[in-house]
Amino acid sequence: MDDDDDDDDDLKTRLEVALQENRLLRAAIQASPAGILVATAPDGVIRICNPAALGIRGRPAAELVDIPMELHPSRWQTFRPDGSMLAPEELPLSRALLRGEVIDGQEVIIRNHEGRDRWVLGHSAPVRDAEGRIVAAVVVFPDVTERKHAEHRAERFLRMAELSSDLIGLAAPDGGALYVNPAGLALSGFPADTDVEALNVRDFHPAEVGEMLGTVAFPAAIAHGSWTGESTLLSRSGEQIPVSQLIIAHRDASGAPSYFSTVMRDLRPLRSLEAQLAQSQRLEAIGRLAGGVAHDFNNLLTVITNYVELVRRTQEPGSRVFDDLGEVQEAAERAAALCRGLLGFARRQPIAPEVLDLNRLITDFSKLLSRLIGESVELVFNPQPALWPVKIDRSQFEQILVNLAVNARDAMPEGGRLTIQTSNVSFTADDVKARPELTPGDYVGLHVSDTGVGMTDAVKSRVFEPFFSTKPQGESFGMGLATVHGAVRQNDGQVSLQSAPGRGTRVEVWLPRSRDPLAPASVRPKATPAAAAGLVLLVEDRADIRALATRILETAGYEVVAASSGEDALARWPAVASRVRLLLTDIVMPGINGRQLAARIRASAPGLPILLMSGYAEPEAGGDAALGERVEFLAKPFTPSVLLAKLATLLAGRGDRG
Repeated sequence: MDDDDDDDDDLKTRLEVALQENRLLRAAIQASPAGILVATAPDGVIRICNPAALGIRGRPAAELVDIPMELHPSRWQTFRPDGSMLAPEELPLSRALLRGEVIDGQEVIIRNHEGRDRWVLGHSAPVRDAEGRIVAAVVVFPDVTERKHAEHRAERFLRMAELSSDLIGLAAPDGGALYVNPAGLALSGFPADTDVEALNVRDFHPAEVGEMLGTVAFPAAIAHGSWTGESTLLSRSGEQIPVSQLIIAHRDASGAPSYFSTVMRDLRPLRSLEAQLAQSQRLEAIGRLAGGVAHDFNNLLTVITNYVELVRRTQEPGSRVFDDLGEVQEAAERAAALCRGLLGFARRQPIAPEVLDLNRLITDFSKLLSRLIGESVELVFNPQPALWPVKIDRSQFEQILVNLAVNARDAMPEGGRLTIQTSNVSFTADDVKARPELTPGDYVGLHVSDTGVGMTDAVKSRVFEPFFSTKPQGESFGMGLATVHGAVRQNDGQVSLQSAPGRGTRVEVWLPRSRDPLAPASVRPKATPAAAAGLVLLVEDRADIRALATRILETAGYEVVAASSGEDALARWPAVASRVRLLLTDIVMPGINGRQLAARIRASAPGLPILLMSGYAEPEAGGDAALGERVEFLAKPFTPSVLLAKLATLLAGRGDRG
């Protein structure tokens, strides 16, 4: 009797323990943050489904429990990471139930009835009876959606960082490096396989900059969230690279800094562009000044040279006065040449652009260049086959060649090699970022290089300025490369120079490609015989030049009506209109300028020859299309013979107006 009571008590205890364990298990299942499903064999009907599973699915238990396996895909749309749907027998629960597999963390995506995806890790295992038969299976699937999203964000950041041309890095609060992207390693001179975590932030900067970052930048980032400024990166080669730097402090849950991120951008390209812009602006300002000075000086030279010639004609050749005036005349001609150089630099010299083949022009000019540079310098020409044509004034291009050749010759006093190359190139929007004077498009390149002494950075920064020269005082006006710069810019091109002491110099000229047909071979005009005298309407606001031109014309047999302004000329016009054979007018005058005056007179006298003159020529000067035909340009200073020849040329093919 006692034994039976003991057995009953033991069974009761075991049942109570089993019930307690069952309650604890169910409580654990219900409280688990991971989704849990239990399905029985062999039909795979879901018997147990906890709240976490319902939350992932987003539907009530009535729609999920007691569902046979074949209906699982319609209730539980489950996908592989690549987006393909899993068949019923491929689900983690099915694999455990049907094949007895133990699945440890199969990554799947569950899509709820609203179409939202949740990433889960499926852990499943079969449940067996005492004989080892599968009677059920359980699957546990924690929701890892937020972790996956964080991983995706990290992958996107890493992809961006790996492809960025800036230095992107991460560092621990103690300054230990955690990550540096490939561009950062390359910029710093470290090999691509460097163990970054063995480095410290201070390994990337000069000592004083590292000190500044530690005492100023990082504390500021901690206090304000970020720090932005300029610092210096130290390359393994010893080069100090200016960079703009952003440092961001990232905090943990407690608010303490957990790590720092930084972005550093190489400022050398920007500094180069800033230097180019500053030089361009400086040269532009000098050009405006030079153009104005040349204009006014040309007016003075016009008076000087012409009065010298007029007085010299009254003297006996060989006399002291005659010879002295000759010296004055030669000095004035040198001054006029200097003014022409200034006008070339200021891009205000008169030009007559033609569509030319530079290869042919260089070939035709090579004999003269050879004589110019001397026998001690070897001339090499490497032409680009099928070179594109360019539109440029023929004499202006020859001037560019001569100045570059002379500059190269002077840099090779012991002899050397002068190489001229041509090329075709198409610049993209990215290409012209480093060439602010150019726009994207097709260009023809002229490359002139020498094996001479080269230039220092200080010389290179000023080499295109007028009057700058490294030669002893009195040996050069310093207008050679300044003239090249002006001529190239006047033709919408760009000129740049690379040089280093002992390594020679290379000058690159880029001129826009022309789509127009090539100009025919030039033919030198024959001398024009003097025309018969007649009435000339002379308009000039400067009294000295007006008096001088009147004297030259009257001496040559012309009758002159001289006006001091455009308004004065229009007032005189009705009385002389029927007899005037030619209008000679200055361009730059207060009030009505020369072009405006010419247009108004042409309206009442179509075909009247017009000679425009100026101390400098604007780009459109010479053959102004708006005025029609029979328009010429006369640059100041001019000599009596040049003035009279221009008049004769205009009048020769015209005849009297009836």
